[in-house]
Amino acid sequence: MGSRSGSVLVRIAHGLRDYSTQAQEFLHPPQTDSLGVTAVVVSPVFDRAAELFHRLAGGGSGGFIDHAGWQGRHTEYRAARLGAAVVGAVAGVSVAAITTLSGVHLSLLVGLVVAATGAVGGVGLFDRWVRASLRKRQERLSEEFPTVIELLALALSAGDSLPGALQRIARRGSGELASEWARVLRMVELGEPLGPTLVQSAQALGREEIEALVDHLVQALERGAPLADVVRAHSSDSRLRQLRAVVDRAGKAEVVMLVPLVLTILPVTVIFAVWPSLHALQGNLF
Repeated sequence: MGSRSGSVLVRIAHGLRDYSTQAQEFLHPPQTDSLGVTAVVVSPVFDRAAELFHRLAGGGSGGFIDHAGWQGRHTEYRAARLGAAVVGAVAGVSVAAITTLSGVHLSLLVGLVVAATGAVGGVGLFDRWVRASLRKRQERLSEEFPTVIELLALALSAGDSLPGALQRIARRGSGELASEWARVLRMVELGEPLGPTLVQSAQALGREEIEALVDHLVQALERGAPLADVVRAHSSDSRLRQLRAVVDRAGKAEVVMLVPLVLTILPVTVIFAVWPSLHALQGNLF
């Protein structure tokens, strides 16, 4: 009950934030402790430094950040990138200090180069982790999309409205798409329109099949067309697309499986077949 009443108060406060100072204070309570005040004062400076570093280091665009799962958290992404650079620089300085303490004299220029190398390495590792996370997220979305839209088609065929069907999937699902639709529904509860919010969410996910589905759903909502037929058509297309992807992966796996076959299994088989004959010939010769 406590969490539900708290969510109701948050929705009411969001609805009144432009007219009530109490709602604004509820959503953004004032900081009274010294640590919180220091964080509020230092945070804008750190955010500007992170944004400047992001530009200098050649960071990804806003679409890339959204696709990687940082939608609405671009500031946090830039701060995490700057933090990775700081950690890398500290690691480089530590290596230089340990080398100096071990008896090898390093000049100041060499120490700066080592620190810069550590910073670049930290940013590189962070970017590589983000790209790996993006790739895995896209794979999860592709795998769960056919199942999710089949459930969506069943819910719509059973008489649910589009928000009700999305709510059913968001409540019972546990994947990336279900979590994203749960976020969309929270925004709709706070007063955002369903159609544009779904379109923005699909663009942030970065999957063409999801964008096509959402575009057709929005058009069907505007024109009053049956939503279940639209979703069923996309469901059959997604199943065929998934089947082709499985066949492609199987073909690539078949080629990869030839490597251990040719390099390990085939030579051993040839040796077992030829070695007795060679041994017999050597015995007859000598």
